[in-house]
Amino acid sequence: MKQLKSPRLMLVASMTIFGTLGPFVRNISVSSGELALYRAILAALLIAIFLIITKQKIPFKNIKKEGVFMKLTTLGCWGAYPYKDEGTTSYLLTGEDGFQLLIDCGSRALNELEKEISPLDLDAVIISHYHPDHVADLGVLRHYFQLYPKHLWTPKVLPIYGHDQDTYEFSKLTLDGVSEGRAYNVNGLEQIGSFDITFIKTVHPVVCYAIRIVERTTGQIFVFTGDTGYFEDLDKFAAGADLFLADVYLYEGNENHIAHLTTKEAGQIASAAKVKRLVLTHMPPVPPAGIDPDNHLEILRSQTEAYSNGIPVELATPHKSWQIGNC
Repeated sequence: MKQLKSPRLMLVASMTIFGTLGPFVRNISVSSGELALYRAILAALLIAIFLIITKQKIPFKNIKKEGVFMKLTTLGCWGAYPYKDEGTTSYLLTGEDGFQLLIDCGSRALNELEKEISPLDLDAVIISHYHPDHVADLGVLRHYFQLYPKHLWTPKVLPIYGHDQDTYEFSKLTLDGVSEGRAYNVNGLEQIGSFDITFIKTVHPVVCYAIRIVERTTGQIFVFTGDTGYFEDLDKFAAGADLFLADVYLYEGNENHIAHLTTKEAGQIASAAKVKRLVLTHMPPVPPAGIDPDNHLEILRSQTEAYSNGIPVELATPHKSWQIGNC
């Protein structure tokens, strides 16, 4: 006998069974709640009998995979400086097991994080590089952990991952009893919570790393460029990503910049990498001369989309989130 192809078909079958019982129960004097319960029990029994007869196993593994996703939430997405009550680069990545990873900690990150979760529920922080628009709120985040009344929570040391190629900035990640700076392995695999993370150095005036995160359980892939100009291997690093978060500070016509991607470059990289979705971040708060200031972000998006070969392109906005495995 042909096997049921998915848990959804099992659900459809059970609902069909429910419907066929209708003509037989109209005159039974039980409440609707009791009737629903009896229907559910009978349907479950019939499906169990069917599976036993056909020697099929319930695919619990597939059921789990179909409904569980990594979640990425924007906390700040401006490049260089905060603007009109919105902050600079910071994202919250939530694993399917609930692990909470803060990616960069720019201006206003702490305030915006409070709107999503308690900062004290963070499990770890990872930093792409040490420019102020990516670490501006790191100090006050540590103050939060240091000074929040101890009788209201169970204190813990917050791991903060960063590269150690700037020894002075890396040393600032550690605050005794509050946070621990950990140098991530830029040449291999770093395991943080439920995530397997690899790195590639970007093109930027200071040392910066793009970050590729694979969730161990689901296999879902998230790639963040950090700050970078164009370089040849970035498409390979981003290959197959479910969500590709790209630094796009510049409009078409400024290619091969020393610090940031243009709309054209981001679209081309996404296309070559065959990512499922491209999200633009580190965007310019105010456009250069010649770009309509009332529509500059849509221009940024549409320019990128012109080169993405049909891959959906979105703008990050504060508190916008994505179920990464469902992109």
